[in-house]
Amino acid sequence: MSSALWSQEKPSGGFREDWRFYMVVKECTVEKPPQKTLRIPRGSLGQACQERNSLGRTLPPCKGKKSLRILDQTNVVLSLDERDKNKLLISVAPVLTCSLNLTHCLSSIFPSQEEGRGQGFTEGTYQGRQLFRCEDECGVFVALDKLELWEDDDDEPLGELEVDNIGLVEEDQDFPPLEINSRVLVQTREGPERGTIIFCDLLPGNESLGYYVGVDMDNPIGDWDGVFDGKLLCNFASLEHTRLVPICDVMPEYSMQDQRLQKHSFAPRGPASDKSSSSQSKPKSKGSALSYDAHRSKSEFYYTLNGSSLDPPAQPKSKSTWYIDEAFGGYLSEVVHENTPPRTENDGLDVMVGKKKGIQGHYNSCYLDSTLFCLFSFSSVLDTVLLRPRSKTDVEYYRETQELLRTEIVNPLRIHGYVCATKVMKLRRILEKVEAASGFTSEEKDPEEFLNILFHHILRVDPLLKLRSAGQKVQDCYFYQIFMDKKDKVGVPTIQQLLEWSFINSDLKFAEAPSCLIIQMPRFGKDFKMFNKIFPSLELDITDLLEDTPRECRICGGLALYECRDCYEDGDITAGKIKQFCEKCNTQVHLHPRRKAHRHGKLSVPKELQESTGRQGSFPRQRMELFAVLCIETSHYVAFVKYGSADSAWLFFDSMADRDGGQNGFNIPQVSPCPEVEAYLKMTPEELHTLDPKSIQGQARRLLCDAYMCMYQSPTMSLYK
Repeated sequence: MSSALWSQEKPSGGFREDWRFYMVVKECTVEKPPQKTLRIPRGSLGQACQERNSLGRTLPPCKGKKSLRILDQTNVVLSLDERDKNKLLISVAPVLTCSLNLTHCLSSIFPSQEEGRGQGFTEGTYQGRQLFRCEDECGVFVALDKLELWEDDDDEPLGELEVDNIGLVEEDQDFPPLEINSRVLVQTREGPERGTIIFCDLLPGNESLGYYVGVDMDNPIGDWDGVFDGKLLCNFASLEHTRLVPICDVMPEYSMQDQRLQKHSFAPRGPASDKSSSSQSKPKSKGSALSYDAHRSKSEFYYTLNGSSLDPPAQPKSKSTWYIDEAFGGYLSEVVHENTPPRTENDGLDVMVGKKKGIQGHYNSCYLDSTLFCLFSFSSVLDTVLLRPRSKTDVEYYRETQELLRTEIVNPLRIHGYVCATKVMKLRRILEKVEAASGFTSEEKDPEEFLNILFHHILRVDPLLKLRSAGQKVQDCYFYQIFMDKKDKVGVPTIQQLLEWSFINSDLKFAEAPSCLIIQMPRFGKDFKMFNKIFPSLELDITDLLEDTPRECRICGGLALYECRDCYEDGDITAGKIKQFCEKCNTQVHLHPRRKAHRHGKLSVPKELQESTGRQGSFPRQRMELFAVLCIETSHYVAFVKYGSADSAWLFFDSMADRDGGQNGFNIPQVSPCPEVEAYLKMTPEELHTLDPKSIQGQARRLLCDAYMCMYQSPTMSLYK
């Protein structure tokens, strides 16, 4: 009857497009080498086109032949004899008439269906011609065989539809449908390669080419950065790993006993193996009635694509979709441009606590989610990072990073209590622009790696700490790692003790009082902990760790002029404290035979204070308050944040507390109050040492046993720095 050709070349726009459209009125087939046929269903839409050879070059028109590009299938050209044209095709005029009726039908659905907005890909225009009218991205072009006649049952309420999926299927095999996060095989010149789908959609302005898939390849063979024709289509694309390929080059991953990788047709896939691919049977309905039942007629058309219907379900249902943002369902977050301070203690719980609160985790992001939540949810000590104007020496993406951090992460977190994973992924993409960074979009990282790249390489934040060792040159850093020898006699140390021991052992002093102090515990990731429990000191006194600061004598309370590191371990003189003495007490203490060999050093004290006589009153103390603790157990980071002044005012945050949709779903973050920690923070370290970790209630065990970083802020210095 007709000859048919299979074209794997993409049609280009190099020749003048033919504006004639046709509908296939009788099912036919296209021969696909080798020895395969592709079914063209009745109702398929096509556009007249010019014939091409295997290299994609235009062939001169052949007398008596008509070529038709099938619009709803990928790279399929139907070649017909002129005598068969009238048997198989009808021209565009009847199609336009049909579209008007269909528009009237769809208009009864969309005005009352807010959830359906944005799920289409057109406003009714195709190839410059207005075929029907609707709001942007609310319409679809679809072949008639994809439409099903819906007939209401009087005794059956309308509700969630069970619909067929459009998937990639082999004629003799049953593969699962392609979805976001699906594992797939991609045909490349070098052979099949594995990867994960992160994008699937029609290409803007090139819808006739059919669906294209963005695949995050396991091996670094990428060639797509997520941008097509100047438009960003996929936030998660990586030039190193992502490829954009026609959907016909992709198949679901399956048992590799059969290693052959073959092309697949884009065809309807029914839920049952014995169901015909045309899916003409009526969809089932279940659940409660929808809010817009009154707007429906007894019989209406419904269009299904990849398991989605124009009908919204009565209850939200988790499912992956073609768009990566929609893969997070209703879990997207807003952009907030107004500078937003942290919530106060009174309303913080109302906004922050619950499921779908905090920062949503995705693809090994817990190190970053928990760090950001600690730093910005209830503290403003680092808000200057969000506001510093760009200077000439800043990197070109400084402003982009700062705006993203401020308007899409910190401000939404504070005002709405939630940030979705797509926003954090944007930040992770930027981190990978740094030459010294890699793997931030996929691999497990540590918080210190993240802070170093963000603060030092991108935002050029002034160092949070200025330290001096033994009178040497000042060293700058953003956090302090505790280094010390194991103290076997100590069961449960406090953060105060750990910091002092480390400073004494390294002969360190703060050159300036910090406004923010981030302390890394004496442990190495998940593999080694020096102490099974650490008591998180709620207040840190750093007065004796500052240089050029007046300090009081440990004996008489006068102005101290000397400090003795060797006296630190002496239990006879204020055990467990740094020892500094005035002139007289220093001489007296070191007359003892056991201390004669001690090496004591002179303190740097302002001359005006040294000249004053007699005992001083009380010298001011420099104290810092604990505002967050970052914890790790096995390989997952979580956070504890203090939201008020009470010892019970603690929140626990987990960016991956729950999951919606199983393997191909997404994480649900959660923030929970944990007032149970108060009882343990009132215990002495000795009492905590006797406790079996398994007996510690609630989340308090993680706070005491899994601390990785403790974050302190100065209520006074933060006003100036």
